[in-house]
Amino acid sequence: QSANPIKTTRKLPPSRCRTGSKKLTPAAYTNEDKTATITTTGEVAADGNDLVLKIDGVKYAFKLTSATKTDGTPLLTLSTAADTKIDAEDVTLDADGILSLNKDDTVKLLTKTDSNELTYTGTKALNHTYTKDAETAGAGTAAITTTGTLAKSQDGKSLVLNVDGVKYAFTLAPTVANENTLLELSNAEDTKIGKGDVTVKTSGVLKNLKQGEKVYLLKKTGGGKLIATDITDTVNLPGIYGTIEGTVAEDTINNALVLTVTKAESLWDNVDDSYKYIIVVKDATKNTGNEVTVGAGETADKSAIAALAKSDTDATELTGNPLNVNGKVTGRAVGANSVKGNATANNVTIGAGATVNGFVAGGMTQDGTANNNTVTINGGTVKGTIYGSNLGVLTSSDNTMNIYGKDNTAGNIANFNNYNFYLPAGTSNGDIILHLTDKADTDMTNSKVTVRANGALNLYNNESVYLIKKEGGELLNTGMTQDVDLKVGVTATITGTVEKKDNNLVLNIAGPERPSSSGGSGGGYFPPSTPSSTEKTETTDSSDDSDSSSGSGGSSGSGSSGSSRSSRSSSKSGNTSNAENANGASSSSDSSRCYKTGSHVDSRGTAFNAGIAKKNANKSGTFTWGPFFETGHGNYDSYLDNGTHGSGSTSYTGGGVFARQAFARRAQAHRSCSKAAGNTPRQQRRRSNSTSARPATSASSRA
Repeated sequence: QSANPIKTTRKLPPSRCRTGSKKLTPAAYTNEDKTATITTTGEVAADGNDLVLKIDGVKYAFKLTSATKTDGTPLLTLSTAADTKIDAEDVTLDADGILSLNKDDTVKLLTKTDSNELTYTGTKALNHTYTKDAETAGAGTAAITTTGTLAKSQDGKSLVLNVDGVKYAFTLAPTVANENTLLELSNAEDTKIGKGDVTVKTSGVLKNLKQGEKVYLLKKTGGGKLIATDITDTVNLPGIYGTIEGTVAEDTINNALVLTVTKAESLWDNVDDSYKYIIVVKDATKNTGNEVTVGAGETADKSAIAALAKSDTDATELTGNPLNVNGKVTGRAVGANSVKGNATANNVTIGAGATVNGFVAGGMTQDGTANNNTVTINGGTVKGTIYGSNLGVLTSSDNTMNIYGKDNTAGNIANFNNYNFYLPAGTSNGDIILHLTDKADTDMTNSKVTVRANGALNLYNNESVYLIKKEGGELLNTGMTQDVDLKVGVTATITGTVEKKDNNLVLNIAGPERPSSSGGSGGGYFPPSTPSSTEKTETTDSSDDSDSSSGSGGSSGSGSSGSSRSSRSSSKSGNTSNAENANGASSSSDSSRCYKTGSHVDSRGTAFNAGIAKKNANKSGTFTWGPFFETGHGNYDSYLDNGTHGSGSTSYTGGGVFARQAFARRAQAHRSCSKAAGNTPRQQRRRSNSTSARPATSASSRA
């Protein structure tokens, strides 16, 4: 790595100089146990009369294994006649298997034994997680995560890894039992575990552990000691009958880290008829239709269960039991909790503002089936996992989760076959429908995801929505299918596809581009273009000067300056007997309108109305009355800019009777009354009457 290039021992005469260059085949040096490699690259070229090799890169690769020592022995020793310069970008640090390392250990990766200088720049970190299935089959999994950073040693001669943390995570399977073992360490070095270095959780509801029993989380089998004197952790885990409490501590006799069950809470503890949030099914004939509601502002200080089997040996099948949570539940929230029987078609609803501190399950059972259960969340928070059915049941199928609204929160979700997402009106780019806070994996393998719009969406082309946003862990979606329909009413201007992205479940939108200034809801809103201000109207009208009267059943329409419209109408009135006694009147019209506002609507229609009026003289003046009738029919076609076409038809029919009395006095007054009835597709009805007084202007008054 000298700044000076390597040169040939003699100069070439000008006639023998060559042009061009030659790449050096990467030269790699690997130590004996293949845990360290140095790879050098460069280029051979002519430099005047010299042939030189210019070094353009030196890469260092280190691999940690279970045999990696912390006794000061380096993976690689260098004895060179030049300074060694290493940048973090030139270092690769890998690990394989279980590492025999503890917090605050130091591993020497490279040491210089000559008098020249070692320079290290940049930052490089190690984050290695080793996961394995439990030693006892079916008991769970264990994971060890080792973290550290590279640095130059204090004496300036070595590149070292400083271990800053080793964490142990144990996941118990629902079937874990007394004295099962999750992890065995066979290395000869001591294993040191400090307070806060251990986490214990479950992948489902524990069904076998009882008070006084224990699980070996870690056993030392290779001669080294386990040192965990600072650990006295307490854990709370979900059990099939209630919460399981335990302590994690060192077992010096067995050289192990042990979880001991100190309390196995029973769901039947302290639950009697006075506790209204759990219904114990004491009679097998009352296994269905039990409903429990935790109202807004209420707190269920234990669990909330719509139907609970009367004992841990009961085989009653529990079906069709709803649980509604609008307040707070400190324990679990379950539709039905059987033990030896089945739990089918039960429902749990978590409403807006509701909180459940434990887990949620549509149906639970130990030895039966849990099928067709439904959990719905609409703006609530669940700190635990939401299950369609608890793990460990013999069979589980057709369980459904409905997610309404947005900003729902849960620890995790599991054991559902169907996930239905209902996007609320106004959903926008980047919104989160369901937020999962647990850092464990989320298994949606072979499930079906359905997405629907519950109103106009504010979404446009290349925008997206988080159906599920995870804080950590992997989203498992092998075999997942999707059904996306973002139609609102009969109109759909955007489409969507569901995909896994960065371990989140994302809905990607395709459709029109977002306008620069929309002024309205999205997903189908199109700002109007400047309308053409053209209007054409043709009207013919004929009438005589005789007294006539007509009424209307009530139909009106209006246009805008941005429309083109043509219409034709005609009206006729005539004396059916004589001018003093009776007159008839009729009118008809047809129209064709096109409202152009970027998108446009074409409408066509025909209307007809007719009536007869009869006038009779009486001692007070004249009395005019008569019946009338009207009807109309039409159809329309609507066109959106994106090619969507809609069509429909309209019709109405109406009729009525009117009457009017005119008084023949100097200060003439008149009274009139009309009644009308008719029907449209909405069955509208309208009635009106009026009274007025005015001075007479002639001997007769025109209706």
